[in-house]
Amino acid sequence: MNNIDEEYELFKSLCNLNCIELTDTNKFLLDCIKQKGLKLKHSNGTFCLDYKIIPLSEKAIRAGINSLLNESINNFDILYETSSTNKIIAGKQLTEEYSVLLTEFQNKGQGRRNRQWVSPLADNIYLSIRFNLVEPDNIHLIPLLTALSICSALNNLGIDGCLIKWPNDIYLSGKKLAGILVESYYNKANGFDLVVGIGLNVNMQFNDNIDQVWTSLRISQNKLFDRNIIISEIISETLQVYNKLSEVDLVTFVQDWNSHDYLYNSDIIITNDEKSYTAVARGISSDGALQILESGSKTLKKIYSADVSVKTKHSKV
Repeated sequence: MNNIDEEYELFKSLCNLNCIELTDTNKFLLDCIKQKGLKLKHSNGTFCLDYKIIPLSEKAIRAGINSLLNESINNFDILYETSSTNKIIAGKQLTEEYSVLLTEFQNKGQGRRNRQWVSPLADNIYLSIRFNLVEPDNIHLIPLLTALSICSALNNLGIDGCLIKWPNDIYLSGKKLAGILVESYYNKANGFDLVVGIGLNVNMQFNDNIDQVWTSLRISQNKLFDRNIIISEIISETLQVYNKLSEVDLVTFVQDWNSHDYLYNSDIIITNDEKSYTAVARGISSDGALQILESGSKTLKKIYSADVSVKTKHSKV
């Protein structure tokens, strides 16, 4: 058993509400756990969790997913620590249906445009889903449809008011709650191989390493959450959408997006490699593009995800 395995076992023991006595053997492991962001209480030479944590469990997650979708998940892995779930799952052997990878901690979590995704131990959800598309119908809509699926999953759990900042950041009460990173790979034999990474702030309360306004479900709802239940809902909602990707009703899709649009009718700043300029956001088109009105213009212009980053004026979103 290596240090990571020993640390994982110690972590699970703490999650079982066991108090760990500080010894020469486990001091290093406890220090590693604390460095990953886990809050521990120290009393009379022992360490305990600062609050109850339910570790990730494949059994618990699958219990919340219907049998047909469960059968379509060929590979389901949970790691204690990894660099990035997207990078790891992208390197696995391709399966015909779905692969799911979760981790308790990412040491090189990645957001869009190579930004860091801060990933403290056991606080949040770090999830990647991999699947194959032979036909690329509506492949460009996957980031947006995934965002809508997450909003639907949270709504199923009684969490209302989630909005989406184009193309795929999820906001709650004006603060960032979740982000999505979609990566695709093409080869002639198998068509498109898709990796969808989802980071969702769940029980995190404090973090000085995040350079934008953020929130978590715990902050918003003032209670602790079982991440396994949330993951079951997210996987259920997303896989149902991916299974019917070629059948997306574009009219309904745009209407659904408009009801979750964080930017609509807002003054925004659009930045690309060449310049920055201001515009007014006017929803999306049926191909998933952001529609904008530039200053002095009456003609809608389309902006695509790969071209720009978008920030609301006077904010860090």
